[in-house]
Amino acid sequence: MSTLDTAQLDTTHGSELVDAARKLETCRLVLDRMEQATLKPAASRERIHRIAKDT
Repeated sequence: MSTLDTAQLDTTHGSELVDAARKLETCRLVLDRMEQATLKPAASRERIHRIAKDT
């Protein structure tokens, strides 16, 4: 896993560049959780094909 040394957050007030260690750790945790929640590429393609076929 690569380590973030900066992150850009897009908010309702514009973009924010983050480089503080605690905020970066929060970004890492969020990205890790998002990655765990996603489908693998093959499963994602299969789901998209199934949805397209059903409509």
